[in-house]
Amino acid sequence: IWMATRQDQPDLDHNGRLFSFSLIALVNMLIIVSLLIVASPAVAWKTFAVTWYANASTFSTRLVESVREIVGFFV
Repeated sequence: IWMATRQDQPDLDHNGRLFSFSLIALVNMLIIVSLLIVASPAVAWKTFAVTWYANASTFSTRLVESVREIVGFFV
């Protein structure tokens, strides 16, 4: 975390800090998920992919519902 505040990081400044940190977080999550799938005898790649696809296909609908609920709370 202390490296994030340093100013002499061209990889962060070239593409922007938000994009770079988002990409770093995504890659870290993919590595952790991959290692957990490999280490777990109960979870297989196919099961994970099917579940991930099912969740991803309904993400936009759930996001819109959540935003409407939040806006309705404040309005």
